[in-house]
Order: sequence, then structure tokens, then C-alpha cells
Amino acid sequence: MPVALLTAWFETVAFIKAHKKEAIALSEKVTQLPPDIAEEVYRTEIPMYFVDGHFNLAAVEAVKRALIETGQVSTMPDNSVLYTERFLE
Repeated sequence: MPVALLTAWFETVAFIKAHKKEAIALSEKVTQLPPDIAEEVYRTEIPMYFVDGHFNLAAVEAVKRALIETGQVSTMPDNSVLYTERFLE
């Protein structure tokens, strides 16, 4: 099941990236945001989604730093403890 879920997730993200107009229209129905705000959300959030399962190291480090700076944690473990990419090709 996890493989099917990830496959579906990556296909969904790929569709959303390839069909901006349709994705924004669908999101407007769900979020009830006005078109200009829905487009701004799309422009801001969609680049953060990856379609291949690899992590963006700079983004991971930014999240780790933010968690420490906001006092949510005092230290963060090495990335090898947080995630693996060993199953990706």
C-alpha cells in the first residue's frame, strides 16, 4: 500500500504542476478562496512539492533551523535519522 500511495501522490503533484489552471479551479471549490488568492497560493506552494521523492536538503535544513530557533526542540538529529532516499532511483 505505501508504494501505491506514494505513486498516486507523485502523479497528483505532476498533474497539478502540468495543469495550473485546472488545479487552481479545483482548489477554489475546496478552499472557497477568490481566484486571485487561489492563484497566489498555487504560485507560493506548488514549487515546494517534488515529483520524485527526493528531499531538498536546503529546505530540510531550513525547517530544522526553524524548529530550533522557535524553541520547539533544542537539537535536531542528523538527516540520516530523519529520512532515507535509499529506495529511490
